Amino acid sequence: VSDEAGTRGTEITRVEGLVSDEAGTRGTEVTRLEGLVSDEAGTRGTEVTRLEGLVSDEADARGTAITNLSADMVARDTQVLSDAKSYTDTAVSNLIDGAPGILNTLKELASAIGGDDNYFVHVSEQLAALSAASSATNAGEVLRATNAESQLNTDLGTEVSRAQGAESALSDRVSDVEGNYLDKRVGGTVAANLAVTGTLEVGSGATTLFVGEGVIGVNTEAPEEALHVVGNGKFSGNLIGSGSSSITGFIMDGGSF
Repeated sequence: VSDEAGTRGTEITRVEGLVSDEAGTRGTEVTRLEGLVSDEAGTRGTEVTRLEGLVSDEADARGTAITNLSADMVARDTQVLSDAKSYTDTAVSNLIDGAPGILNTLKELASAIGGDDNYFVHVSEQLAALSAASSATNAGEVLRATNAESQLNTDLGTEVSRAQGAESALSDRVSDVEGNYLDKRVGGTVAANLAVTGTLEVGSGATTLFVGEGVIGVNTEAPEEALHVVGNGKFSGNLIGSGSSSITGFIMDGGSF
């Protein structure tokens, strides 16, 4: 009994040791599992936070896209309305095509023709009747017009002949004038006598040759004598005078006085 009691005590002690080891092992495993659970909870919390951020960003992006789309749709609607108005205004303007104010609508046109559905047919019939009634009168008028045209052609031929003769004479005169005239703008040569009524002035002021009635001025526009020279005079030949003469500072190159 004592040995059995000792054996059982030893066995109990061993079993208790095994139980204690198992309890420690399980406690360690529980601690490890709790750590894993805590890590998983942190990881999931981080992932949840990240997903919440992505959702928030997506919501902002969609909100911006909706705002832009709305603005674009408004702009397109405005443009469509503007284009439609422009098209309609152009179509109406083309339809009216500058018609006067009292005839620029279909109602006004209908009123103007008396609401007659066959207006053009009736007008054509009236014109035909009018033409038939006036055909005899027109025949007489046509004959008279033909005679008048014939006489006019005869008179016109006569006038054309006269005009051609006048044109030929004028052409000869123009040729004569062009061959002999003196153009003060470009100069020219006078091959015969030049008759001047009034005065002839070449140049102006202190460099003037002035020819007036009975007087000649050199470098003066107001000669006081028959020959009035302002400045030096040079003569190569004889200078003949009559009566008394008064000369001061006179230089003569050859000839006699």
